[in-house]
Amino acid sequence: GTIAVTNAAQSPFKNLYPQGKTGVSIPAGASGYLITQALHPPRTTEDGQLLHVNLDFRVTAPSASAKGTHCFSLGRLGEPSAVEVLITSETISTRVGERIENLSTLRPNQWHNLQLTLDLTRRTVAGRVGAPGSVTESTAQPLSATWSGTIDQWTCSSLDPLNSEH
Repeated sequence: GTIAVTNAAQSPFKNLYPQGKTGVSIPAGASGYLITQALHPPRTTEDGQLLHVNLDFRVTAPSASAKGTHCFSLGRLGEPSAVEVLITSETISTRVGERIENLSTLRPNQWHNLQLTLDLTRRTVAGRVGAPGSVTESTAQPLSATWSGTIDQWTCSSLDPLNSEH
């Protein structure tokens, strides 16, 4: 299948902003894609603010023919990310530098919510992920040591399961 913007891909969760009408559907096995959005104004370590990030998503049941990882990242294009969120059909993890922390297992075909809080001054990220009735908390962890200190975009991309580069 192809990546599509559809009504069926819109999360049912009610968050801070009004509910949208469409969402992005990325089919199992999609590879070689990059979706990015600029954040304005850019957030930096100089601002002394917290950056709150919310992502609603669902995954399909694991399939031998559609193994792969989706990578949601925050940072600047072409530079090391502050933090990356790795989503497979079975788990969600954060990757900061070389360190990967498994946050939770995922239930197929059920909507999940990820909430991250980045303390840009302290260069840490904490968060929680889950579905109604089952939420897992993650304590503050350091952001990437190679991150430039500026976040001006989010990116969602394919990640080759045999290679940690993207």
